[in-house]
Amino acid sequence: MKRDPTNVLQKSIDCLNGGGILLYPSDSLWGLGCDATNQQAIQKLYAIKKRSDVKPLIILVSSIRMLQNVVKNVPEVVWDILEFSTEPLTIIYPKASSALKHLEAQDGSIAVRFVQSGWIQKLIEKYKKPITSSSANLSGGASPLKLSDISSDIKQTADYIVEEDDSNMSMTGRASRLLKIGENGEIKILR
Repeated sequence: MKRDPTNVLQKSIDCLNGGGILLYPSDSLWGLGCDATNQQAIQKLYAIKKRSDVKPLIILVSSIRMLQNVVKNVPEVVWDILEFSTEPLTIIYPKASSALKHLEAQDGSIAVRFVQSGWIQKLIEKYKKPITSSSANLSGGASPLKLSDISSDIKQTADYIVEEDDSNMSMTGRASRLLKIGENGEIKILR
């Protein structure tokens, strides 16, 4: 029997509010995430994935205002890129905002995906804060396309799991495109 999607959304928010780790279908692949502003939850996520905290996480946002709160400066070229993007796109910006310095890479940059559709966008809009996203695997493992592909180790350590039929999944089934934007708006395609 299908669960009430509104209840699933609220349970996901409760998980994030409580500092928990959420296992969810993102707009690209299955992800593990937490509240991007909760440093303890972020450390828990790194431990679950057995991943070095030197490797930065992607931040998911659902609005322009949220993007501007995550990134120190959004270069003008980004607005055109976002307007014409038709698939999940992660952009590495030169500098994180002061509020998210704990998520910046060693060079001060921060990776952010502006989610424009699907269940995950609804979650972030209702949560009103950015969340982290990392593929739902142990560090270095294959990125899962289905919930059944995710290891039991990951499932057992997640605080809440969004089931496939709860989310009206609209995943692409592949990693997002990845661009790096320089201080002067120069663009480098990484993936």
